[in-house]
This record gives sequence, C-alpha cells and structure tokens, in this order.
Amino acid sequence: MQENGFDFKQLGDIIKRFWYVILIATLLCAVAAGVVTVVYERANPVYSATTRFLVVSDDSNTSAYQGTLLTQERANDIADILTSNKTVMYYVVSSAAPEESGDAGLKVENLSKYLKMLSVSEDTGNSIIRVSVKGSDPAVVKELTLALEMYLPQYISEEVFRKEHTRLEVVDKAFLTPDAAPQKAGSNMVRNAFIFAVLGLVISFIVVWVCNLCRETVYRADDLKRAFSDIPLLGSIPTTGEKESKNARKAEITNGTRDYDTKVLSDKTAFSVVEAYRGLRTNLSYFLPKHGTGVVYGITSEQKAEGKSLTISNLAICFAQLKNKKILLLEADMRMPSGGKIFGYKAERGLTDVLAGLESDYHNCLVRPDGIPNLQILPVGQLPPNPTELLASEQMSKLIDLLREEYDYILVDLPPIGLVSDAGVLANSIDRYLVTVRANYSSISGIRRILGEMDRISMDVGGFILTDVPVKHKTYYQYYSNSNSKSKA
Repeated sequence: MQENGFDFKQLGDIIKRFWYVILIATLLCAVAAGVVTVVYERANPVYSATTRFLVVSDDSNTSAYQGTLLTQERANDIADILTSNKTVMYYVVSSAAPEESGDAGLKVENLSKYLKMLSVSEDTGNSIIRVSVKGSDPAVVKELTLALEMYLPQYISEEVFRKEHTRLEVVDKAFLTPDAAPQKAGSNMVRNAFIFAVLGLVISFIVVWVCNLCRETVYRADDLKRAFSDIPLLGSIPTTGEKESKNARKAEITNGTRDYDTKVLSDKTAFSVVEAYRGLRTNLSYFLPKHGTGVVYGITSEQKAEGKSLTISNLAICFAQLKNKKILLLEADMRMPSGGKIFGYKAERGLTDVLAGLESDYHNCLVRPDGIPNLQILPVGQLPPNPTELLASEQMSKLIDLLREEYDYILVDLPPIGLVSDAGVLANSIDRYLVTVRANYSSISGIRRILGEMDRISMDVGGFILTDVPVKHKTYYQYYSNSNSKSKA
C-alpha cells in the first residue's frame, strides 16, 4: 500500500527486519536517561515545600453562583501575579525581617531567582491554589516558603484586591513544626526515561530508514524491482534443504564449496521450492528462440556463490518433466564446474574435448542422470588452460547450432560475468541471459555494474532470478504439500 508517495509496505518490512535494533536503541536511551537523571539528582538534590492557600471573596452584592465564579477568577489572577510580578516578591522578601530569614538571608537583589523557584497550580473545581518553592538550598526554600505564608495574604488583601473584598487564607502549611525541613523533590527519572525512550525510538527508526535507503544489499524482490524496474524478475527461489550454519555459508562464499544433496529437486523437495521452479519455467516458456529452433538460455551472475549452477540444474530438471521435450544442460563454466557435485557424476570427457577436436561426436560425452529420462548433460570434461578462447571459437558456435536442432531447451551454465568475460563471448548464440541474484548477499552496485557490461556487448538479459530467499508461511506450503501427497496416494 502506498499513499502520497510513501511506501507503507517498505515501512513494515523495515520494522520487521530491524525491530531488534530499534528496540535496543530505545531501551538504551531510556536506561541512559534514567541513570543520568539519578546520578545528577544525587549530586544536585532539589528540595521543595508546598503551601495551600484558599481564595475567599466576601462580596455581599453577588449571588452564591456568581461569587463562586468570581472567586475562581480571583484565584486565576493571583496565580498569574505570583509567577510574573516582581512587586509581589519584593513585598514578601522586603517584609521578612533579617531575624526571620535565619541562615537563608533572603535578599531583594535575588528577586528573579526567587521567582524562578516558584510554581503555582490550582485545584480543579474549587478556589485553592498551591504555591510550591523548589531549590537546591533547603534553607532558602524554607525561609521563602515561610515568608510567602506570612506576607502573601497580607499583600493580596491590602494591595491587590483591597476594594474587592478578596483575601488569601493559609489552609495547609508547608511546615507543621518549627524544626521541619523541606523534602527532596520527586525524581524526574521516569519522565526523562520516557522522553528519551521516545527520542531513541524516533532517531533509531530514522537512522534505520536512511541506512535502508542507502544500503546496497538485495534482501527481497522489491529491492530488485525498485532498483531495476526495466528488467523483469522471473522468479524467487526459496531456500532449499536444511538451514545452513554460519560456518557452512561462509565456506560456501569463500571457497565455493556447497552441499547439494538436499538442494536438488526430488520427491522430497519442499512444495514451495518446486512451485517456485515451475513458475520460473512457465515464465521462460514465453520467450521465443532467435533461430526458430531450440531455445538457448545462459545463466550467469555477478560473482560466485549466488546459486547459478544449482538454479540452472534444478530448472533443467523442471523442464525435463514436460512431456515430449528434450532438455540439455550444457556445462560451460570451465573454471569452476559444479555439475558433477550436483548430479553425482565424474566425466572424463566433455565439452572441452569436443571444442579441442579430441572428440568428434558430442553424443559420446553426454551424461544421462538417473530417473530423469528427458534430461541430458554435456559436462565440461577436463579443465582447459584457455576457456575464453574455446567458448569464443567457431566450433562452439557450430555446436550450439547442432544442439538447437536436437533439443527443445538448451540451458547453459556460464561463469560469473562479474569475474571473467567467458559468458559474454557467447552473446550471438544465447537467446536470453538469466542473472541470478542471491538474497542477503548480492549488491545492487555490483548488479548495476554487470548490467552495464552486458549492455555494452549486446547480451540479451531476460531477467533476474532471486535465489536463497528465506521461506515464510511454512504452514501454508506444508498444507498444500500434504494435500498433493494425499491426492497422489
């Protein structure tokens, strides 16, 4: 869903992917604010004292209702005067005798300071106002509070509302005994922790959002669609087999090693994976061959360990399930072939022998996997010292023409174009190039770089295949998988 240019789907995806980062940042900000507040308040304690005053109006010319309204208005006026009028504070401080001020020594020159120490609030529904004094010096707090209790009612009745029959009465003194002292003010820890938790939540989300917009790694199909809207996504292949450990994934990326036993399509393959390859096969079936005979698809990638060999192998198995169709998997990655590991064969002869003239008939090099009658494989054979020259030779072009006449689909496994130029030398013989992109691994900048190279040498890009996509909604797939199994039984 997108409104006014804002992608709410992307917003939800960011929250689901980075919720723990946002949560940790929020908690850290809240804890840090709480700790700092506690430490600061212990080092700089604040003391407070509160006196409650009752506002009384004795105007006999007004009704009871009007008198109540008038009293409330007077309470509002007094609250405003106390916090903004220096004259009131001057009267209170100057009226307090030095001996009454004790050690505090209230001074007229500190009027602005005393005004900042005051806070006034009104009780809702009655005419009581609360006057609180807060400060770091408990002696000043006490003496200022006592001075307000003694001289504020006098000033209000004699100077402010002298002709309006309004007066203040102390109904709740701050200190009930002469030796009572101001109490420490309530801690602001909870309030500060909440405020900084909200700030941490907002700031961490903004940081995650900006990093997400600037990131290079492809995580999901929408990342490809946004970055390369002119190139179709042909299919998304879920993660196959058991969940790999971090060490196994690291070894695969670093050394190119991979366990294919649970990743090749079979009767035990997860329903979601099978359906993904069937959808990919359907999308590829709409492409028409350039030469009017068998279709030639070449698969490549930006770098190694992006799943191209496994993808083209499983796609070949999926095509071989079509009736009356002959499929050939042509292994043209002469630098790091994987066909033998995937299908479990060891070929002494192959494509290199045919291209080098050591084998006159390619049929003698074909491998036929067990249980897949419509699929044949032409392996690499011995690794040559000059793979690029062999693939660019006239013998390779003639061989593909021969293969077109015999097979309906020829699927060519090519080296990563981001590492070597082998895949590009077959541009005139390949009908469509398929580019594999691995989720959580491939980079947008790397894909953009190889697309520029492929466009420069006129390689016809058919689309992307997103591999190793994390499986979601497993219950859904398991339900339909079980349904299929029961219907077959």
